[in-house]
Amino acid sequence: MAAVDYNSLTVVDLKALLDERGIEYKSGDNKAALIALLEG
Repeated sequence: MAAVDYNSLTVVDLKALLDERGIEYKSGDNKAALIALLEG
């Protein structure tokens, strides 16, 4: 399975992925912070 290029996604898409995975984030988190959460 190919790795997802999180940088190509929008902040809205990143938050949707985090929601799907049950990962909590702050509403004010920027794109870099969201990507860091997704990359674990």
